[in-house]
Amino acid sequence: MDFLDISATSADTAGAADAGIWIDGFDSSYSNLHADLQDFITDPGNTDLLNLINGYGLFESLFGRLLIGNGIDEFAGTNTSLFGWLPGIGDLGDGGFLFGDGGAGTDASYVDNLLTAAGVGGNAGLIGNGGIGGAGLDADYYGGNTLVEATAGGAGGSGGWLFGDGGDGGAGGAGWSGILADGLNGSIGAGGGEGGSAFLFGSGGNGGNGGAGGHGSAGAGSQLDQVGGNGENGGAGGAGGNGGNGGNGGNGGWIIGDGGDAGAGGAGGGGGLGGSGSDSIAHDHDHDHYVHEATEGGNGGVGGNGGAAGAAGVARTLFGFGVNGTAGTLGAGGDGGAGGNGGNGAVDEASFISAGAAGGAGGGGGDGSIGGAGGAGGNGGDGDVLGGAGGAGGTGGDSNAGDGGQGGVGGNGGSSAGESLTLPDGSVVSGAAGHGGAGGNGGDNANGHGVGGDGGAGGSGGSGAVDEYGQVLAPGGDGGVGGNGGASGNLLGDPGEAGGEADGATGGTGGAGGIGHPHDHDHDHDHDAGGDPGGDPGGDHDHDHDHDHDH
Repeated sequence: MDFLDISATSADTAGAADAGIWIDGFDSSYSNLHADLQDFITDPGNTDLLNLINGYGLFESLFGRLLIGNGIDEFAGTNTSLFGWLPGIGDLGDGGFLFGDGGAGTDASYVDNLLTAAGVGGNAGLIGNGGIGGAGLDADYYGGNTLVEATAGGAGGSGGWLFGDGGDGGAGGAGWSGILADGLNGSIGAGGGEGGSAFLFGSGGNGGNGGAGGHGSAGAGSQLDQVGGNGENGGAGGAGGNGGNGGNGGNGGWIIGDGGDAGAGGAGGGGGLGGSGSDSIAHDHDHDHYVHEATEGGNGGVGGNGGAAGAAGVARTLFGFGVNGTAGTLGAGGDGGAGGNGGNGAVDEASFISAGAAGGAGGGGGDGSIGGAGGAGGNGGDGDVLGGAGGAGGTGGDSNAGDGGQGGVGGNGGSSAGESLTLPDGSVVSGAAGHGGAGGNGGDNANGHGVGGDGGAGGSGGSGAVDEYGQVLAPGGDGGVGGNGGASGNLLGDPGEAGGEADGATGGTGGAGGIGHPHDHDHDHDHDAGGDPGGDPGGDHDHDHDHDHDH
């Protein structure tokens, strides 16, 4: 196609469809022109001719910029030429005054304790495209003792003064995941760079995507004091970091051109797992008798929220020959971490009781374009007398575009061996299994363009025990209540079902998850989002004490 061959339409034709033809005709024509110019500039056979056009270094010496040629990628120098002090004159990272694309911006770096931000893409001259912005730096310690946070991506360069598209913004750096110690939070992701704008004819560049948030680390496992006193519970998992925001799209040209698409927000980081509790122990030290109670599992870390979307670039054409860029999407929410399992209890020789400890609660899912799933609750510890309660499942994250996050499953209650214990005051503690944890509620969908998340199933009640004659020594635990389904728009999800009651030595069945409201794109109501099934019923008493507490 010849440049600006728009014979498919006429000047007296109006309407959006005709404007689209003008835009398509320009895009095709400019793409061909740009490709031809780049072939000329990059052809090694044209080196001598380009040197002649650029005055064998004269333009570089006078203005610090070529007449025809592409900008140098990742140019970080300054313009020290004779007229380099003039405002807006540019440098060797920019395209030539007549023809040439801007060079890519420098990526962010951290060297010798010096942080360098991501560079802006080079600008084009009369005709050419702006350069892409440099990438942001991922968060890390980089050999030091201080966390260097993630940095933003660089902005894209401007398109040519006459013809040319703006450069895309650079991607934001990712957050740091807490891997150096237990229970550390993930750090936030950084924002994407803004897309470069066109001037007269051309489209804006796309905004850079935001960096993902870092994941939280798992909580520390419990450790018991071997001299006296109880140990600490399992540590909580670290929270996931929020995702970085997407960059704004660049603006289109004043005569013809579309706005650039907005950058997407970064995904939120996942929450860390809760640390496991410790089993109880009894021992003698310096003729003193010590009993260490079983400790609870730690709570799971919450998931990070997704980063915000960038704003779409504007088609600012004076004649209607352009459309705004596409709106960006919110980053997905991170999943919540699972709660830690509670420690197992026992009865020691001096008749001190130690019950199975409770499991930790699951962390809530982060909010985002898709809600993060809630973490599962930790299982309760087994006990010779009392079983520990299962931890509650985490709540699913909310969504503004897709589906709400699913609620976490409740933890199973711990088993009881059916022992009983007479306390010094004459009262008797009878054996009983632990109850299952409640399922987490499903996340909501804010605008009806997705389904509410399923509520999590309630945990199963722990198994009790019977004697050789079939008499119940310890009743099973009740099942946990199922979580409510998330809402979709103004329509509420269904409530979760109640947990099953214990029947003799058999634990109760966990409640089913609530039903998220159906999402109805085409008004035929065919997108049901059923809740998850309830937990399995507790089994018979396990005489070998190998009850499985894995998630």
